[in-house]
Amino acid sequence: MLKNARTKLQSITLEAERLEGLIKAQLQKTGATAATLTTQKIKEAIYGEGLTNYNPETRKTLAVDGTYPQACANGKSGKTVANDLLCICLLATASSSDECVTNSISEGWDTDPIPAIAKLIQKCPAKAGGPLTAAKLHGMISAFASRLRSHKNVASVYQHLGKMSAGGCTGTTGQLCATYTSYFGDNTKGGITSIPWVKKLEEAANIISNSHNAAATTEALKARLRALRVSAWTIYNGNEEAKSAITNTKGNDTQQLQAAAKECNKLKSNKSTCETTGK
Repeated sequence: MLKNARTKLQSITLEAERLEGLIKAQLQKTGATAATLTTQKIKEAIYGEGLTNYNPETRKTLAVDGTYPQACANGKSGKTVANDLLCICLLATASSSDECVTNSISEGWDTDPIPAIAKLIQKCPAKAGGPLTAAKLHGMISAFASRLRSHKNVASVYQHLGKMSAGGCTGTTGQLCATYTSYFGDNTKGGITSIPWVKKLEEAANIISNSHNAAATTEALKARLRALRVSAWTIYNGNEEAKSAITNTKGNDTQQLQAAAKECNKLKSNKSTCETTGK
């Protein structure tokens, strides 16, 4: 019975150790997958759906038909970060634009604004140190929301980022903006979180949060599994000690009987002595 118990406990211990190793490997794999998916979502937020190689494309990066009136001024900005960056930094007509940078950008919305994206990004501050977290992404979204402005023009209210003058966002100097009116207005609209590139950042933040939650749960399971393995090993060792104690007891009894028999042989003439010792 003890032998069977020992065998089972040993099997449980080894299986627990194997499962613990599998959980650790899966946790590492899950973390790597989450990091990849997060990066993809952020790239799509900047450049457009499916663009994860840092190469913008006119149809996927620019909103509506890719012209300034449609991509910037009609309330439907927000397709990508790059689109909105061009809206507030590039003139509608190609010229020497210095709205966002000291060194002028020659591209305009009437030619091909795509090459200006890399030039503008190069002017952005260096990225902050430390790992990217869900809190940082939510902080970026909050910073964006805090900079949105409302501007009334006759019967319309514009939610915009950038410069609007006299109710106009024409793409000329002093009137460069990205407008988000189509995402606001009544309770059928989603507001900030319905803006396409904001949704992508939210998705990235959720991936990070879910990954961290899964990691915490997995670590807790690993700890419980490790505790069970230790308990099984402790019981296994306890059975070994019990077996050893039983074996020692049997050995002592045998030695006592052997000593008694030897004594009887010496005292064959003394029947009472042998009877007293049980022989």
